[in-house]
Amino acid sequence: MHLFTPKIIVCNPVPQETRIIYSKDDALVKAIGLFIFLSFGIPFLYIRSYWFGLPFCLFAAYHLYLKGKICLNDSPQIVINLEGMRANNAPFYEWEEIHDVRISGELLGRGARPCLEYKYPGGKVKLRVEHLNISPLDLSILLAYYQKPWEFKGNSK
Repeated sequence: MHLFTPKIIVCNPVPQETRIIYSKDDALVKAIGLFIFLSFGIPFLYIRSYWFGLPFCLFAAYHLYLKGKICLNDSPQIVINLEGMRANNAPFYEWEEIHDVRISGELLGRGARPCLEYKYPGGKVKLRVEHLNISPLDLSILLAYYQKPWEFKGNSK
């Protein structure tokens, strides 16, 4: 396990396979903020003011648990190569079997959150991209390259 996650940047030449994982940087920054939130609740528990202290502590502890799971998870969420693609909640499929691949913005809370969406013979995948170690723009470039690499190769004039 590494403390910080390197960002994936699209460069030439593109590797044979790209493994995209959760960004630990984002989770660590949010965990620090949650420790501050927890530090507000502990004094209230100490003076037996449970109505104020318990919600602060429970909220912070639950979200610290979730951020800890992300920091300890080194499994790839998306694997892309020249043959096909696999997401964490779908099996590997070849490019001929995958349809309607797109990066879309789903309205959640205060704004649009980028999601990877595609259809395969067994169903549909919808995966949020904002917590991964790649930007939505770079992911769309990689998807275009891996789907049709011949379009990227002889066009350098």
